[in-house]
Amino acid sequence: MRRAIAGIFCVCCLLLLLGCGVTIAPNQPTALHVTLPPNPAAYLYPPIDKTITDIAAVQKLYAAALALPSPAPGGIEHCPAMIPGLTYHLTFLHGSTVLRKADLDGSGCQALSFSPTDYRVTNPSFLALFRQTIAN
Repeated sequence: MRRAIAGIFCVCCLLLLLGCGVTIAPNQPTALHVTLPPNPAAYLYPPIDKTITDIAAVQKLYAAALALPSPAPGGIEHCPAMIPGLTYHLTFLHGSTVLRKADLDGSGCQALSFSPTDYRVTNPSFLALFRQTIAN
């Protein structure tokens, strides 16, 4: 029953947005799917498998992720201990279309990688925004 009501509510909101002339560019995410697989080495961190549909929050996190800097060429990183397997998998979606995937290390350097060649250095404000986004 709750799902039916939630579904009807979502459709009504979408119709309202469309009726107001609000459109979302196809290169902007409308949802974020986040997973954190179960891992015995990271037993203090429960598994996650959730989709965030707050468009404003998802787009804010997406913009923040894209704005993160790449590491300095030849730079040396000193990272705290890493918990193997504590990696959040992020999938930014526009509707059901995948825009971009990324992996966020939950420990150690807490880096964000879009691909093996596109690695970003996170900062405390980005990590706080990530936690806030997935908490809702």
